[in-house]
Amino acid sequence: MLVLAALLWAPVASAGGDAGGGAAGGAADTLVVNFAGDVAYPDRWPRVAEVDRRKDKLFEQVQPILDSGDLNFANLECPLTTARHLAKAAAAGKKWAITCAPARLAYVLDSGLNLLSLANNHTADAGFRG
Repeated sequence: MLVLAALLWAPVASAGGDAGGGAAGGAADTLVVNFAGDVAYPDRWPRVAEVDRRKDKLFEQVQPILDSGDLNFANLECPLTTARHLAKAAAAGKKWAITCAPARLAYVLDSGLNLLSLANNHTADAGFRG
């Protein structure tokens, strides 16, 4: 993780002359890294219509923190896909098989989250294609 952070930070330092300090500014030798938990907007979730309505305001309570970060990490908890192979996951005994519409990735990226993990227990919920 540290190596990846250093690789992503290096082009910022050489491109603009300011080696970091977060989006809000600060010491040139400071790299601000924020970590969040799971982010998911499953298609079959009862409140997904509200998520789609609030898309640009989903992170408003933590937006100042995200705005201060050079790297903002979260776990993308569901596969972004139009594939629907959830029956296989259910047949394998998985109770909570989920997928998310690909358009919902914009909600995450527009918030300032810019380093996402896909390694979790829902990665294969829509099968190999998903």
